[in-house]
Amino acid sequence: MIPKKSSSKRSKKKSLQTKLWKLVSQYIRTRDTYEKGDNRIGQCFTCGTIKDYRELDAGHFIPKTSKRFMYDERNIHAQCQKCNRFQSGNIHEYFVAMEKKYGRDIVNELLESKGQIHKFTDQNLEDLIQEYIDKLDNIS
Repeated sequence: MIPKKSSSKRSKKKSLQTKLWKLVSQYIRTRDTYEKGDNRIGQCFTCGTIKDYRELDAGHFIPKTSKRFMYDERNIHAQCQKCNRFQSGNIHEYFVAMEKKYGRDIVNELLESKGQIHKFTDQNLEDLIQEYIDKLDNIS
């Protein structure tokens, strides 16, 4: 019989994943926007609408259910909430924008690898958290 993970280990991993995602989301939305007066504004990667930083999501090309690309910056871009939340990522336009930005080879690489299993250890997550804290310090 395989022992189950304790709930404290699961809750620690979940807590680390939540903290990391908040940092990645903030980084992506900051990376994909610029300062205009007292605000940060940016363009939706898929529809081109100009929005305030607070009205943008960090949307995935390959859904974040594919853990391998959950934090891959090539897979995440600023999107308006309409495209990301209400149009399920506006995937057709996302594909077009990805191909334009990265080329067909990178898009194919991402798509072909999306089924691969990847498990993050607590240490992986902690290292990524520190990496994104540092990136945010350098981008702001």
